[in-house]
Amino acid sequence: NDNLLSLDRITFQNILKRVALFSNRTTFQVVLNVQAGQLKVSTQDLDFANEAYESVPAEFEGSDLEMGFNARFLIEMLGVLEGKEVELKLSSPSSAGLLLPKNQESGEEITMLVMPVMIS
Repeated sequence: NDNLLSLDRITFQNILKRVALFSNRTTFQVVLNVQAGQLKVSTQDLDFANEAYESVPAEFEGSDLEMGFNARFLIEMLGVLEGKEVELKLSSPSSAGLLLPKNQESGEEITMLVMPVMIS
């Protein structure tokens, strides 16, 4: 996974919760658009003409990338992680992402796999 996004866990979770309110009720799709220094989270529900987006400063190493994910999965995953910051390792829109705490305690290794969804 060549691209590394780092940001505050609670901030990321809260953005996803707010944006997901406007997502499609079947797919809960959100799009993560990551660029140097910024994460933009957006969604669109064409059936009800809803859309939302929110941007936040974030550390990002790698090439600009746009990927779709199920917001409910990301929110649940962030809810069970501990620590202030998380890292999301991404490679391509068709490859799984890895979500993990930025600072892990010694003797503990937590890595969560999250599959992307096709952006519609």
